[in-house]
Amino acid sequence: MQFLISFIQFPGIGRGRQRGIQVGSVHYEEIAKVSLMIVVEEAEVDRVVDTIRIAACTGNPGDGKIFVSNLKEVRAIRKER
Repeated sequence: MQFLISFIQFPGIGRGRQRGIQVGSVHYEEIAKVSLMIVVEEAEVDRVVDTIRIAACTGNPGDGKIFVSNLKEVRAIRKER
C-alpha cells in the first residue's frame, strides 16, 4: 500500500455551525481547525475513511467532514532537470 499524508493545522480558528463548544462549565467561542490531506490507492479508500471516522469521532457536532475524490494527476511545482 502506498499513501501520502499531509497534516495542516490552520493558524485561524472558526466558530462552526454550533457557534463554539461547551466543555464542562467553560464555553469556547472559537474552535481550532485542522485539515488532513491523504492520498491512497482506490482499494484502500473505505478502510482509510473508516479509520478516520473511528479516530476523529467525539460524538459532538463539529467532528468534521471527509471529502473523497479521484486524483487524476500530480504535478511538481519545480521542474525536474
